[in-house]
Amino acid sequence: MFGRRRVARQQRGAWTWAEAVSATHVEPPPNSPAVVRQEVKGLMMTHPNPLVVDGDVRACETCGSYRGWVVISLRDEVWLRCPAGHEQHEPRLDTA
Repeated sequence: MFGRRRVARQQRGAWTWAEAVSATHVEPPPNSPAVVRQEVKGLMMTHPNPLVVDGDVRACETCGSYRGWVVISLRDEVWLRCPAGHEQHEPRLDTA
């Protein structure tokens, strides 16, 4: 029960962060319809296990956390967010 609440809180925070990043990079065209979460499914996902990239376990540069990542795909970049809320770009991952 508590784990689901924590994951939901992390996802809400990641959506807020992703929307803020998207808003700063690209202006939506006028008269464009609002984007709903079902349309962007797959752009953000949780990864509860340790994240292994090129044979190395990925840890947060700030707090050292290595589990519970939220992986966010924005345009051609992949961003990681640790459970503590620290965001970092991961250049070794691509959006494919």
